[in-house]
Amino acid sequence: FLLTHQVAPIQHKALKLQIAQTRRYSVASLTGFKSLSYGEAAFGMRVAKESKMDDLLYLNENDHLVETSIANVLIEKRGEFLTPALSSGCLPGIVRSVFLDWFKGVREADLTLADVKAASGMYVLSSLREMDLVSELRLGDGSTQKFQISAEAEKLRADYFINSRSQPNS
Repeated sequence: FLLTHQVAPIQHKALKLQIAQTRRYSVASLTGFKSLSYGEAAFGMRVAKESKMDDLLYLNENDHLVETSIANVLIEKRGEFLTPALSSGCLPGIVRSVFLDWFKGVREADLTLADVKAASGMYVLSSLREMDLVSELRLGDGSTQKFQISAEAEKLRADYFINSRSQPNS
């Protein structure tokens, strides 16, 4: 067995992401599994920190959004909340799955950077972060897209918090 640990303080702050220069391969052997492939995630976090960002946003070989180094992604576009389809190679995260199960306004989709550019909001989902706003996304061309949390996203986050704390074993 190999066991590692790292301090992961709960911060609940708006995050700044940048597009990763490397791609994730959607059908790699360990795609979709929590595994020793976290070395790549740790490296991604280091690259982000060196650029004064919080994390990287990965695309796959088909130019579809996948996830960040440590979280799933959710975008808000035209009144819908969309998360990358599992076929993108994203991890089927617990919080992501809960959002898909509990909220009819959340669905999977094949998402591209064009979808992100048309989005009004972007969020990360994870067991540690739950649902946090992405306030800024640095695109590959050096431009930056800004996001603010909407009233609909605040309601979705509040509904998640209320429901997750009222469920057994939450």
